Amino acid sequence: MSTNATDPDVPRAWQLANEAVRLTPERARPYEQLYEQIFVAAVLARAGLADSARHVLERSRGNADSDPTKELLGYQAFVRVMLGDKDEALRLLDEYFTANPKHREGFRKSVHWWWRPIQNDPRFKAVIGAP
Repeated sequence: MSTNATDPDVPRAWQLANEAVRLTPERARPYEQLYEQIFVAAVLARAGLADSARHVLERSRGNADSDPTKELLGYQAFVRVMLGDKDEALRLLDEYFTANPKHREGFRKSVHWWWRPIQNDPRFKAVIGAP
């Protein structure tokens, strides 16, 4: 529901997110809960509930225990792009690439559809190290 393939259904998104967390092994649940909440925020954004989406994103930040590799930052950035929060999206991507510098190469080779709204922004190009 974070894409245009189907209409956003916020209650269903929460239901699916909770089910995914429930089915996740106990040790991985803290990360999974944050991950799922980020994608619910994407559904909220698509449903036109920007303030709610931002609120969910704020409470879905990882820490050294739940997200030591800072992978969640990339997902947070994607939803920030959906919300039109370009500055915050770019800040999050910069932090993500600082933690995961090898991922820049993948971004330079193929820009995922998530980044289309910012792919021509010179700041995005600078963050991914594109010419």
